[in-house]
Amino acid sequence: MCENYVGFDLSNLFLRFIWILILVFQLKLDELEMKYKKVMVSNAQLDNEKQANQYQIELLKEQVGDLEEERAELKRQLQHATHVSGWDWFSLVMTTL
Repeated sequence: MCENYVGFDLSNLFLRFIWILILVFQLKLDELEMKYKKVMVSNAQLDNEKQANQYQIELLKEQVGDLEEERAELKRQLQHATHVSGWDWFSLVMTTL
């Protein structure tokens, strides 16, 4: 056995020190694993939100496209109505408001 001048067993003290280090490392590892899990959950939530937002964007693009088609059709109908009947465009618009 290794003893210092005070009479302590240095090898036993060293093993205790190593054991404490292992416990500290285990606590840190547990803490990091918990943080990792939180980050993974957060990433999954963000990914879900991103997909939902992309879906909403696609819906809005479709609605814009539909409205543009409807506007173009109404413009054609208006031009046809003003051309056929001889009304001027401004008076037709004013009467529909």
